[in-house]
Amino acid sequence: MIIVAAALAWLGAGCSSSTITAASDAAIDSSARQYDTAPDTAAPADAAITDGGQLICAFDATYAYGLNGGLVASTVQSMLTPPASYQHTTTFVRVADPPGPLSCTPALPACGDPARLDVSDIARDLADPDVVHALAMSAPPLYGLDSRPTDGQMFQLLRGDGRGFLAGPTCDTGEFCHGPVPSGIVRLVADLQALDQQQLPDPSCAAQNPPHP
Repeated sequence: MIIVAAALAWLGAGCSSSTITAASDAAIDSSARQYDTAPDTAAPADAAITDGGQLICAFDATYAYGLNGGLVASTVQSMLTPPASYQHTTTFVRVADPPGPLSCTPALPACGDPARLDVSDIARDLADPDVVHALAMSAPPLYGLDSRPTDGQMFQLLRGDGRGFLAGPTCDTGEFCHGPVPSGIVRLVADLQALDQQQLPDPSCAAQNPPHP
């Protein structure tokens, strides 16, 4: 099990928006640009989530996540499903004669892996009070800068029941500013984006990682 200290990342582009749903593919651009969203407040190395002294090694619900908004040629959604499954799907939306959605399901590392992100790391992040508070709200709250009105994007996470949150770069003021991003949200987003980077090199995802010229 590891804790990834990384910045919240996304790239704004284009002039239309789209929405992720936990039950269907949604528009998320896989390109990303790093933004520091809050001071480094990484949890202690021993702060693993336990249940009766044991690591939590199963997701408690289905979660879909990725970028929301922007005029993009392809959309990407990652999905976590109980007990410990990961799926990454790319859908082409603005290309001539697009192929069908491309999906891969590389296996997650064993629970408690000391060197790679696994279920227990994400379970820890989901149990953070900042995340629990967001998921308790009837409508997904917005944090940070919402650049979607100017063709930007926000990171979005939705649980299977439709609850979740959207997060952009942290901000203090401005017409589209929804305040600083709570540290627990920053940590979860960073770990989810790092999880994508960890899983995508798997050979099963080769079709979603075309070679660069």
